[in-house]
Amino acid sequence: VIRSLARMNHVNELSIVLMFDSDDIEASLNKIEEVKTVLEDISHAGFKIALILQDTELTLPNVIYALFDYYLVDERLLKKTYKNERNRVYLLSALGKLLRYKRPIILSDMTNWSDIEYFVRAGVDYISSDEISKKSQMILPIEKKKAQKITNLIRKR
Repeated sequence: VIRSLARMNHVNELSIVLMFDSDDIEASLNKIEEVKTVLEDISHAGFKIALILQDTELTLPNVIYALFDYYLVDERLLKKTYKNERNRVYLLSALGKLLRYKRPIILSDMTNWSDIEYFVRAGVDYISSDEISKKSQMILPIEKKKAQKITNLIRKR
């Protein structure tokens, strides 16, 4: 992968982030040193790496979590938290553990303002939601009232 990406035109001008599912890495736990080496090689080659969380349990070794530049919460995982408050608490606990690595945490497709507020106060750095701005092929401005609401949430953290 590194060799292929390095040969791409204008690769130095792009900000490429390679995303890995936590399930895929968990399936390789018996080869964790190899996984660690591959992730380190990708980072040393100048590419960012992100971990997509598929579960609320953080079962990987701490050294693996520390290698990632970003953490993304899978949309399917978020949907589980809407149906079950216990799952939400487990997710919140997992995110709290990831905060110690001081890397951006990203959630997508939040469904309502109370969820946005809940996770912003929990320390999540980036959130996307149709409540903030509808999906569009064009870049649309965020309503002033909504932007102010988000700013106030961040200040209260």
